[in-house]
Amino acid sequence: MSSVLAALFLFSLPGQLGRHFWLPESYLWGLPIDYLAPTLYLNSLFLLAWFLWEWHRRRPQLRFLAIWLTAAAINIFFAQNRRLAFFSWLWLSQLPMVAWLIGRSRHRLKRILPSAIFFWLILETVFAAGQLWRQASLAPWGWWFGERSFSISTPGIAKVSLAGQFWLRPYGTFSHPNALAGFILAALLLALGLKLSRRQKLSLCLLGAFLISATASHTIILLAILVIFLCLPKPWRWLSLGFIPLLGWLPINPQSWQRRWQLAQAAIGMVRRYPLVGTGLGNFLPQLPHFWPADQIGQLWIQPAHNIYLLWLSQTGLWGLAAIYFLRRYWPRPQNRFLALSLAVIALSGLLDHYWLTGQQNLLLLGVILGQARAPDPNRRDGRDGSAKPASGKAKSPPTNSGG
Repeated sequence: MSSVLAALFLFSLPGQLGRHFWLPESYLWGLPIDYLAPTLYLNSLFLLAWFLWEWHRRRPQLRFLAIWLTAAAINIFFAQNRRLAFFSWLWLSQLPMVAWLIGRSRHRLKRILPSAIFFWLILETVFAAGQLWRQASLAPWGWWFGERSFSISTPGIAKVSLAGQFWLRPYGTFSHPNALAGFILAALLLALGLKLSRRQKLSLCLLGAFLISATASHTIILLAILVIFLCLPKPWRWLSLGFIPLLGWLPINPQSWQRRWQLAQAAIGMVRRYPLVGTGLGNFLPQLPHFWPADQIGQLWIQPAHNIYLLWLSQTGLWGLAAIYFLRRYWPRPQNRFLALSLAVIALSGLLDHYWLTGQQNLLLLGVILGQARAPDPNRRDGRDGSAKPASGKAKSPPTNSGG
């Protein structure tokens, strides 16, 4: 049963099919804001079922739960809007749930996880290719995977200008091309750390190269070049040649970087006004108009701060940093360099975007990577993986297979 629930969760992970619940707080100036609407996702239901099944067999450490619940309770109590903070913490709790499940089930997922990653990249390739060809979403059947409905003429849609013509940047099943690109690069590095054949890894790299190029995400393309050229073995470095020209062809939008800077300044302003407990998780957008220049309020960009560190600090304050400090013993210890690279990509891309803290699929993938990095090595017998050391001078009992 556990393997079935794990497979359902992992194969549904890149989708964002869900039901939004529009609260009065979900609107700003009469506009519905997705970030402020509690959403019940299909993959969240599979995750919850898997978690409850595993909880019944072995419960997480009480110390972690105590720290997490205390951090959430204090932040919610002092939040500017407690209901938004409550639902935001409830949503964020998926992260430790996934990390715990993947960590304790790692060895049962040796076959499921590689197959799931292949499915993720194939699915997103189909969607991205179709969206590029149609210059629109694949509606109506794409709805079943959570694809948004859009076209090249949709206001605010992500586009890129090439050869004097605007082209739609593919969204796949994600809320933005940048979120898709970050997901693909992190998932690709996760796959390269698994036991796959050279042909399988090459297939994944080709799919990933197409998707990252198609999204036209400057940050992820640059990180992909750095990862390939500086960190991967020599036979793989030639792949960077396909990315380097993109940085010269893709135009840079100065207005986008100016808005990111304004959002960063607003986040810093929130930290100064609410240094101890922040505005409350999920309260960045409702507070944003109060920290936007009054003479530019007509140009307000209703987006979270494009920096996960400033976004976290502005919403949780020093108390959020303290919670991270007390949870330091649960920080990941990457088992291979590809997991370390994947975490590095997340840390660096988080400097310039927010989807690792606001996107459903990206948050779940982060949990998978943390779980893989945190999982103990089954070959170690030093007591750190939960097994006892054999007493010196005594006969060692034959190893048993506990199934992870």
